[in-house]
Amino acid sequence: MLEYALTHPEKVKALVLSSTSGTLDRRGSDPSGGRDYDAWMKDAEAKVVDGMAKGIHPAVGASAAARWPALHLLYRSIDEMAGALDKAKLRDGLRRTATRTFADLATFRVPTLLIAGGEDVVFPAFLASAIAARLPCGEAEIISDSGHSPYFEQAARFNELVDAFLVRQR
Repeated sequence: MLEYALTHPEKVKALVLSSTSGTLDRRGSDPSGGRDYDAWMKDAEAKVVDGMAKGIHPAVGASAAARWPALHLLYRSIDEMAGALDKAKLRDGLRRTATRTFADLATFRVPTLLIAGGEDVVFPAFLASAIAARLPCGEAEIISDSGHSPYFEQAARFNELVDAFLVRQR
């Protein structure tokens, strides 16, 4: 969606990114020069390995799996339906294509809301705030008790944030 908004800003009134930086380079978006991102990655990878050993889906995480077992079952079922999809390879491919820098967005004026889950081990929540601060029309919201899918895990709060953001764009 970020690429579409960059290519056709006149067709996009507002943009909401949930648990993603789109095609922005994550490490390059880290205000610490990558130090915080690297530390987050190391910690997140350890949590993913530990969780997977316990049968916990990475996008949900241990805390959300305990709070919402039905949601965790949904994620596991989706994975089973995906069959032989190599998620690690997919994630690596997505990271390789995320090469945009803030210089590419210097004139990007589409109001953009980044929402992230504070317990996410797939996307570092601190980057949502860092990216929003660098966008000309950026905002960020962190849903502290959510993992990678705040739109499922905390749907009412997520929808409140999106609704309020869209009202401000009228």
